[in-house]
Amino acid sequence: PGALVADVASVKLLPVEVMERVLPGHCEILGTHPLFGPQTRAEFGTVRGQGCVLCPVRVGDETLARVRSLLGDEHDGGLGLRLIDRTPDEHDREMALVQVLTHWIGHAGREMGWPELETATVAYTRLMQLTHNVEHDSEALFETIQRFNPHAAEARERFVAALHAVGRRIEG
Repeated sequence: PGALVADVASVKLLPVEVMERVLPGHCEILGTHPLFGPQTRAEFGTVRGQGCVLCPVRVGDETLARVRSLLGDEHDGGLGLRLIDRTPDEHDREMALVQVLTHWIGHAGREMGWPELETATVAYTRLMQLTHNVEHDSEALFETIQRFNPHAAEARERFVAALHAVGRRIEG
């Protein structure tokens, strides 16, 4: 009694469903997703200002306030994260764009072997960043993002359809 169980997975619907099913009713449940990884910390030297999604599932107001203070309020010794409230479904719908597509494009760029070019424009450099962002991620993370987000396939299909539409427009 009084325990808080939280996950930090990149998808929310499945982990929350599992936690609700297997944890006793006296456990509080909070889905979380830090929107940064080790590379962010290494690049910026801090996680302050980075986003963290909170999906309160079965958590009391007092516990949630303590979590918010610990993660958010840097004036009280917290991490200074930007806290974002979402339902598990809202989270997964947004991550279908934020993570599914960006990781997918980054992996495609790596597969294509996008080169570093002296003639790179700002836009190309930003595109290359997608490849750099995923180069140290585990295959398990990529597969989790792609396979266990129930909105992933639709996002990829919409993106491919948009590419085909742009291609048809170019080809006239």
